[in-house]
Amino acid sequence: MLNGGFNQFFFNPSGRYAGLLPAALEEIGAHDAAGLVRRAVALVERHAPALEAAAEEGTIDAFLATYLDQPFGELDAAYGQREVGLREARLRYIRACAT
Repeated sequence: MLNGGFNQFFFNPSGRYAGLLPAALEEIGAHDAAGLVRRAVALVERHAPALEAAAEEGTIDAFLATYLDQPFGELDAAYGQREVGLREARLRYIRACAT
């Protein structure tokens, strides 16, 4: 989400894993980020038709047009503010699993 935000995440094939992401974030201790992803998943239901139409058209202009109303702007900013904490949570989790 840190490169392109939720809009791009849901547009890309990675979006098919959106339902798994909150539990994964909870598992590593990133509870705030998990909540933001849950909110984004709920929001994407309203934005999905625009993303699907852009994917069908298959042009960069169609994709860029999906950003016009900034449906995920607030969530992108909040998620981005957690970048350092997310990195630290991932490292703690990996280190704990390696021991």
